[in-house]
Amino acid sequence: IEFKNVSFAYKERSILKNLSFTINHGETVLIMGPTGQGKSTIAKLLLRLYDPTEGQIYIHQMNLKQISFQSLSESMGWVPQESYLLNDTIENNLKFVQPNASQKELEEALDYACLLDFITKLSQGLQSPVGNRGLKLSGGEKQRLSLARLFLKKPSIGIFDEATSFLDRNTELMIQDNINHFFPNMTRIIITHRPFMMEKAHQVINLDKRRQKIIHNNTHSETKRINFN
Repeated sequence: IEFKNVSFAYKERSILKNLSFTINHGETVLIMGPTGQGKSTIAKLLLRLYDPTEGQIYIHQMNLKQISFQSLSESMGWVPQESYLLNDTIENNLKFVQPNASQKELEEALDYACLLDFITKLSQGLQSPVGNRGLKLSGGEKQRLSLARLFLKKPSIGIFDEATSFLDRNTELMIQDNINHFFPNMTRIIITHRPFMMEKAHQVINLDKRRQKIIHNNTHSETKRINFN
């Protein structure tokens, strides 16, 4: 993944300016910084929910605009902080990303997301409705259901936007271990306010209030500060 001099503005508000970085296949990259500095915007640009105002984004040296939305959808998994759920059953919310998934595959995905025990205790199990926008589930249950979608989909690129913010520390670590075990080659982009994962990342991109980025490359044990133009 390469961002090359990417800028983005919403109406008259500049969010990102001249942002450049490269993520190699299989790397884990943390994107950190205060609220409103463009962390989630980077994810939405990758998903082509927005296009850059200026600059280009490449995946496998191909311009993102030349990649079909179907190919992007198949290769990327996105777990946002606020989960997008259908007003339907748990099963159909999972099959939304993998319509032909078997019962075993659904249960395995839920197990990896530390949600299977909760589902099996429900009187309707997988047929339990989640309610409008997941109203019948807690914040942590909604996040784990979104993570179960990721395990079911098996994407090559995973984008985690504060994806475990409602989970307790032990559950979060268990899910992280499952992701590391079952997706050892996944390229991971983790958007977070919490620095505890820095030692596990190949790069850390910190968008701070001074419109700078700090890249920490653990493979070379060095830190670079690069000013925006």
